[in-house]
Amino acid sequence: MEIKDLAQGKLILWGANWSLYTAKVRSYLIKKGIEHVEICPTHPHYEAVVQPQIGHFTVPVLEYPNGDIISDSTDIIYQLEKEYPENPIDPADKTMASLAWFIQYFASEGLQRTFMHYRWTLTTGTENEQDLAYVIDEFTRSSSYPGQTALDYLPVLGIVDGQKEIIEDYTEKLCDILQRHFLKYPYVLGGLPSAADFGLIAIFYPHLGRDISSSTRIKANYPCLYRWIETMNRAQTVDQELWNIAPEFFTPDTLPETVIELLELINAIYAPEVIATAEAYHRWLNQEPNRPAGTIVSIIGKKANHQPIGEIEFDQLGKPYKRMGLLDPLVRHQDMAEKIAEMNEAELSTYQEIMGRVGGLEMLHLKLERALVRAEFCTKLE
Repeated sequence: MEIKDLAQGKLILWGANWSLYTAKVRSYLIKKGIEHVEICPTHPHYEAVVQPQIGHFTVPVLEYPNGDIISDSTDIIYQLEKEYPENPIDPADKTMASLAWFIQYFASEGLQRTFMHYRWTLTTGTENEQDLAYVIDEFTRSSSYPGQTALDYLPVLGIVDGQKEIIEDYTEKLCDILQRHFLKYPYVLGGLPSAADFGLIAIFYPHLGRDISSSTRIKANYPCLYRWIETMNRAQTVDQELWNIAPEFFTPDTLPETVIELLELINAIYAPEVIATAEAYHRWLNQEPNRPAGTIVSIIGKKANHQPIGEIEFDQLGKPYKRMGLLDPLVRHQDMAEKIAEMNEAELSTYQEIMGRVGGLEMLHLKLERALVRAEFCTKLE
């Protein structure tokens, strides 16, 4: 069928069920009630029209009826929130809104090691042939992208012998916190979905919630977490089990202990990575201080799904971890700084007090020596 006949004037979400970032946008569209159609990039329109505009294969991509496209999952949500302001995903309190996006950025950028490890290194043993066959079939049916080439990407993320146990350690801690939280509350920040939920669903739906061994593990050990995964993929309604929770967000004074634990874990595992990535970025800047605005920020000097900025090493729960630094966390850290700058004095004081409690002051005060900008489907110097 022609693309216009499939879309029928609606937004097109180019995506796939195996895709981390598609899961984030899909869930957002569902919860907001935004009419759309989701089409896999096997349709010839994607290769002929969409991909040439971006410069490389990627999903998700949002295509408008007039042909305009947006390719980054977070940028898609930013734009749609402007166009569909009803039922906002941000709490009115700017402190709470910033906490929501802080969790979202961590989930989208800081958990890449988790989803790649659980999908690929745990499916390559001979005892897991069924898992690997399932994943490869998922890629084959929905994309021309050869999924198994993702194995080549594992060393980039530091998913190597001696470091895999670190990933499993903090992932189990994360699942434990979320299990206890979703036993009592339908969403991360209370009775409504926020940016925090849309970030976390990115890993928990396609990877830990669908892949055979991972989904079985989640169902068996973290059933409340699995219920939340299901909830995030259906239209907004009263939670049948947690009907007693009002459809409103927590306030800074009513944050439950599980949210505090989540923020502590984020600052223990994600903040060191962001700080180390900033150091690598600053080294790249200082190698050639007078680079003009518009220069692609990358050690390979060209567009990529995730632009590399150099090797980094940082602490993970008391253990050293090495990997290639990617630019995405710095782009989102810059976004975070903009949200903090919008706070009034009282909101900022409250946010700083919370971050002080959970070990987040060092990342809170991190400043980039030169600003970054997203333009032409990549990250450049401003």
